[in-house]
Amino acid sequence: MRGRWLLVLARCGFSAPPARVLDALPAGFRAAGDGWGEAAALSTRATSAV
Repeated sequence: MRGRWLLVLARCGFSAPPARVLDALPAGFRAAGDGWGEAAALSTRATSAV
């Protein structure tokens, strides 16, 4: 899961990641009980929106 997040983060500065991926990441981390990953995914979604 963190690998997928890292790829989305790396792509964030060059092109917009697919919305379905950005929406699925926080939910996946939440389901796994990974609070850090959920926060990172939400931060990446906010960065992508800017």
